[in-house]
Amino acid sequence: MQPLVLRCFHASLVEQEPGCIGSLAHGVLRVAGAGPGRVPVPFETTESVELELVFANGAMCRVTGRGLTLKSAGEAPIAEWLKC
Repeated sequence: MQPLVLRCFHASLVEQEPGCIGSLAHGVLRVAGAGPGRVPVPFETTESVELELVFANGAMCRVTGRGLTLKSAGEAPIAEWLKC
């Protein structure tokens, strides 16, 4: 897993349950009303966005705004690949 920095700009709606911290279990991002499927890293848009995040502990956070950036927060940890 790689740490990421996600910034939502011009937030017009923020709904956040207690406990929104830690690992994510699920997330949905809609850009200009459409879900882009997989989100590349880095990613940047100035369109309207709706973001819904569900954390591993079950807490949910929802943000609506205009513009979003997503980028890595440093180096990815070393992964070891084994073939059998």
